[in-house]
Amino acid sequence: MLISRSIACLIFVVACGGKIGPDGPGDAAADGPVLLKDASPPTPVVDASLPTGECTDLDVVGQSTTVELVPEEAPPFAATGGSLAEGIYQLTSIIEYTGPNGAGGTGGSIDDRIRITSAKNGWNIESVATTDQQADQRSAATATSAGNGELLVTQYCPDAGPATATLYSFDGATLTLRIDAAEEQFTLVTK
Repeated sequence: MLISRSIACLIFVVACGGKIGPDGPGDAAADGPVLLKDASPPTPVVDASLPTGECTDLDVVGQSTTVELVPEEAPPFAATGGSLAEGIYQLTSIIEYTGPNGAGGTGGSIDDRIRITSAKNGWNIESVATTDQQADQRSAATATSAGNGELLVTQYCPDAGPATATLYSFDGATLTLRIDAAEEQFTLVTK
């Protein structure tokens, strides 16, 4: 089911880290850790007050976004990077490119919020999402910059996962992520 893959990608891949600029370290506009391409991974910040496997205390807010299925190859994505900012972000758009012979239309709905906080050598990101009004799914990950508008995201809660490359652009209020392996694009805005 397309929506299941979409939410899995969003939860397990949308993690961001540190103050980074579009050309790597040194051009970040704000104070905070500068991520180096070869820096060690961020140290996960685990909230000891949460029950095991909860990953975050964020809640969804009832602002579902419909998944748009586009029957074409994903167009090139201009990953501009940008200096990420701590805060809570709400999903406002998700597009899944299904290929020239793929499905078009809509593929369900997702209500997703993420919290970005700085961590040693990067960022922590917590996510809570619900797909088609099912039970909340919670996750947490860390991220570092790979340079040139790319983040390396590694999930650590509820289960550990491999690092995944994610292209991104951030303009101070809107965070857009492109997961090329899944041909999906997510747009989130600060709240």
